[in-house]
Order: sequence, then structure tokens, then C-alpha cells
Amino acid sequence: MTRFGWSGDRAVTVRFVDPFPSGGVIDILDVAGTRWNAPIAGIPHDSEVTPDGTKFLSQTELGLELFDRAALDPAGGVFGASDVELYFATQFGLLAGVDSVACTNERAVICFPCLTDQTCTRAFAITNGAIPGLEETFSITFDGLPIDVDITPAGDFGAWVTQNEASVVSLRTNEVRVRNVLPQFPMFGTTPGWPWEDGIAMHPDHAALGGIGILNSISGWNRTVDLVSRESLACTANTNSSGFAAECFALGSTRVGAVDLELIVQGAVPDQFGAFFFGDATQPVPMGPVPMGSANLCFAGNVDNLPPTMTDRRGESRILLDLASVVAPGTGFLVGSTWTFQFVFRDPGSAAGGVGASDGIQLLLQ
Repeated sequence: MTRFGWSGDRAVTVRFVDPFPSGGVIDILDVAGTRWNAPIAGIPHDSEVTPDGTKFLSQTELGLELFDRAALDPAGGVFGASDVELYFATQFGLLAGVDSVACTNERAVICFPCLTDQTCTRAFAITNGAIPGLEETFSITFDGLPIDVDITPAGDFGAWVTQNEASVVSLRTNEVRVRNVLPQFPMFGTTPGWPWEDGIAMHPDHAALGGIGILNSISGWNRTVDLVSRESLACTANTNSSGFAAECFALGSTRVGAVDLELIVQGAVPDQFGAFFFGDATQPVPMGPVPMGSANLCFAGNVDNLPPTMTDRRGESRILLDLASVVAPGTGFLVGSTWTFQFVFRDPGSAAGGVGASDGIQLLLQ
């Protein structure tokens, strides 16, 4: 299993116990030769240490265990978990996802096979108190067996790769920002791409996701995602007739000249026309957004809109915005300027006006 340095003065290992496969043991050794160990239930899959070295996470077939450095007896010996989140992985070994937990000081993300050819994912807040704990904040199931999971250093995005899907999730809003179904590479006739243990690399600004296709071949796939949008909330949305408050957000960068900014809306009314509007000002506070029917409009100043789009059956729509080529009103999309974006859409079931709107976001251009 993986070995780790812990705060520069301790080494941590996770190993199977004999006879296999009854469970595992965490071993800790410091530079003075003091030893600690903790039994863990179930076959070990992966383990991780928080960047500040104060917590240790062990993921097994039976759950996720959190250990706290402060609980170690200075003289060494046996120690126990501070918290345990129980579940059951239906596979172990390579098919269980060898790289299946990643963490920051405040968050942890995991993946494990939970059904036939499916991967369950979880995100947790690592809480601090008299006894540190794990608080689940996000959960979703993806198709295909697990390959890898990772988290950005700030803990604002998590990414998962399975045999069948590559996904990026905002851990700030607990929304799936990117979900790509991957090509189905046959292995031994019917099984999709072979799982591999290192399929994601996360940077504060970017994510790279990839995997192997056919076993012992050069077939494979890769995806790159720009995570930076320099985004802040400008105004909130009212609930529309679909029962949701539509959320507008940006994925990609706000670098003028880079064609990698995508505007996305989720939770709008399904199968309706709409458009992303934008302005170089926001409706003033404290007056707040201007009501229009059952919607709140918050863009102002020099305004325009992007070409109309159609929401899908889930109430989602997206458009790629090339900041360099769109002729914006006023002084245009200049580096250092801030623009408010909002999705306005038809809502025939609304109480008044037949119009709905998402929340509004402000983007600072770079």
C-alpha cells in the first residue's frame, strides 16, 4: 500500500494482516523509533494524510476511518479511529480503485464500487472539535468501476474517473460541473476500459483526467478542464415552475483571449428557450434585483445577450463564450472589467409574466 511522510518526522504505512484478506493495520514510525499501530476493519484500499499532518484517513472495503495525530500516546502503542463512515465495497484489489481517497485539511473525497459496474462517490467535511469527525456533504453514483479520485488544494473541486465517466464536482455548491460519458473500449469482449490507479491530476486552475482503454494496448482517453472562473454571486433566483431555483455558473477561465469559458445554467424549466444576458453593472443594492414577472433581473448598465439556447429535459443549458470575439456593449470585455451574467428563460407555468431567471453571477475578466 501507499507510504506517506507525516509532518516530516513520521512515516505511515498501511498493510494487510495475515491471513489475507481479514483486514489491515496502520503502522506509524517516528524518527526516534517510536511505533504506533491501529487495526482497521476490512481489506485496505487506499490511505491519505492531510497536508498539515494532523489527520490520517484509511479507506477499506467497509468504510472510511479518520485518525487524529493528537490521540497518539507519546510512548507509542495501539490507537483507534476518531470517526468511521461505514459502507460496503463490492470489489477489492484493482477493481476497487487502488487510488480511492484524497483530502485537504478540511475535506475528503472517496470512491468505491457499490453496485455491479457502478461507483459510489462521497465528499466529507473533516470537522475539528474535542473528537474530530467526518460529515458527509455530497454523494452521487457514476457508471463503471472506479479508477481515481482527487481534490484541488483548496478543496473547492473534486474529480472522479470511472471506467465509463469523467466528472468534476464543485464542492462549494455540491453541483456536478462536468460529467462526460467516456468511449467504451472493449476488454475481453464486453467489459469497458480497464481500471487504472492514477487517472487524475488536479491543479488549483486545471484538472487533467485520463485512463487506459484496452488492456496491453495504446488505446485510451484524456480530458482537460479549466476550473477557474473568478466568479461571485450577484443576486439570487426565485423558485420557478419546475420547483427549482435556477443556478447560473461559469466553468473555465475568465482570461480574455482564451476560448475556455463556458456559461451553464441548471434548474431552469425543461425544454424552453432562453438566453444568457450580461451587463457591465449590477442592479444597485439596497434596491436589489428588479422584478419581472416571477423573476429577478440583476444585470444592468450596458447590456446584451448571447444567442438563444434551449434547455434540455433536465432544465440545463450551456454555451461557450469566446471573450475575444464577442462584441460587448460599452467598453467591451476588457481585462480588469467585471460583468454580470444571468440566464433568462420562458416559464409558461409561472405565476406572472411567463418569464424565469437564474441567479446572477459576476465574472472578473483577466
